[in-house]
Amino acid sequence: MSSPRPSPAADPLGRGAASPKHMREFRTDLFVADGLVRFCGFRLPTRMFVIRLADRKLLIYAPIELDADRRAAVDELGAVAYIVAPSKLHDGHIAQWKDSYPEASLYTAPGVHERHRGIQWAGTIGGSSHSQLPFAQEVLPVVAKGNTFVQEVLLYHKASKTCIVADIVENMTEEWVVESGTSSTCFGRWVLSFIDFCFHELVGRSGPSPDWQLHLTGDAAEIRATVAEVTSWDFDALLLCHGELIEQDAKVALLRTLAELMTMSEKRSPCWVACCARLGKWR
Repeated sequence: MSSPRPSPAADPLGRGAASPKHMREFRTDLFVADGLVRFCGFRLPTRMFVIRLADRKLLIYAPIELDADRRAAVDELGAVAYIVAPSKLHDGHIAQWKDSYPEASLYTAPGVHERHRGIQWAGTIGGSSHSQLPFAQEVLPVVAKGNTFVQEVLLYHKASKTCIVADIVENMTEEWVVESGTSSTCFGRWVLSFIDFCFHELVGRSGPSPDWQLHLTGDAAEIRATVAEVTSWDFDALLLCHGELIEQDAKVALLRTLAELMTMSEKRSPCWVACCARLGKWR
């Protein structure tokens, strides 16, 4: 089997060339769209991913704001059939997408559908029913647990040998920080310094996001179950919603992040876990 074909225009930082359509091909039938999300008073880069299945139907992962240009770009690729909101941190535009594509089936991680009671969900991803999902022959999901605030759907696209995650891994390399504009203001630099100090020197490397570090349950076995799943996946690229995309040692990067989370979880006191769980409910 030949190796997946990278797009010649792919940007290693994951930004891509400026385009009015906000869409680019990362590998065959795997597309990336860039957007912005508000955080601590300024706007940070984020992404969504589009997988074109063998029947030409589209699966949308982590949907971002759907403007006219982005909708036109999506419609050029195929018919939107499945939309996956991978966690509570990436469900903000789900109603907009459902209104635009009412025939699409919506899937999410546990804990998300309760926040959108007016929306009809096709199902919650989790448990042992993955094989029954309509896209399971081409895209395998796993739900990463071990966090009191958020559970996250990770995807493995078999054809492109790519793993896709939302927040469990971030890759805020020095170049990405500069190019994203995150460090362009005094306040932005202060926030980055705060994140770096509080969250295991996260800036400048790939590793577990602040939300994952902060809200661990203290049960390393839950994270170990995710390790068992992703270890069997044959991927050489790791797509992230935040930070530089990873195309070298991608599997090592994900497993290293999960190992960090297991170690942190084992060290968490029950008091810390309880306090962070209350914080998660407030959010």
